[in-house]
Amino acid sequence: MPVWIKWRAVSAARRSLSVRKPNCVRKQRSAGIDSRLLAEAAYKKALLELAQDRPETALEWAQKAIEAERGNALGRRLNLAGRIQLARGKWSDAEALAGKALDENRSAGQSEEKANSLRILGIVARNEKDHDRGARLLQEALQIWKKQQDCR
Repeated sequence: MPVWIKWRAVSAARRSLSVRKPNCVRKQRSAGIDSRLLAEAAYKKALLELAQDRPETALEWAQKAIEAERGNALGRRLNLAGRIQLARGKWSDAEALAGKALDENRSAGQSEEKANSLRILGIVARNEKDHDRGARLLQEALQIWKKQQDCR
C-alpha cells in the first residue's frame, strides 16, 4: 500500500477519533477498522493530547494504542505511555513502561526507539537520585542517537 494512502487513512481515522472519547475506540475495532490504523490513530491522538498538556487523556489514548497494536511498534507505543507518565511525575510507572518498551524495541530491532526507552529510564534514574545510572543510560541513548544520525 502506498504511503500516501496510509497517511490519508490515518488522517481520516484521526479526524473521526478527535470527536470521540477513548472508550469509543473499542466499539470501532469491532466495526472492522484495521487495528494497525487504529493503533496509529490512537497514538497520534495521545501525542496531540500530551502536546496540549492533557496527560490524563493522553494516557487513555496511549493505552488504546497499546491495546490495538498488532505489529512491531509496541515498543514505540509503550515509550509514549512512559513519556506521559514522566509528564505526570509517576516515576515508577514510567520506569516499568520504558523497561517493557526497551525489551520490545530490542526484540524488534528498533534502535531509535531503544534510545528513547533508555532516555526515559535515564530521566527516571536521575529523578530518583541515582545519578550514575541515569548518566550511563542517557549516555547509551546518546550514542545510539549519534549512530542513527551518522546513517542518515
